[in-house]
Amino acid sequence: MKRTLMTAAAACALTLGLAGCASLGMTDEAMDTASVDEGAVAAAVRAMEAAAAVPTAADAIAFVATAETRLAALSEEAA
Repeated sequence: MKRTLMTAAAACALTLGLAGCASLGMTDEAMDTASVDEGAVAAAVRAMEAAAAVPTAADAIAFVATAETRLAALSEEAA
């Protein structure tokens, strides 16, 4: 269900983006020549898939451990 909602949200965002380009007077030629960063698109897709995944207790423990390590390093640097 979440994946379907995320896909629908992405489709709506794309539609609104294209509508915004059309309202700004961009022609089809201008939109065709606009560069799209394929890596950014792939990263966005991975992020949406990761958001749809249900975290486990092990994920939470790993997150807290990583956060504590990073905060300790930043604390030492700030001091």
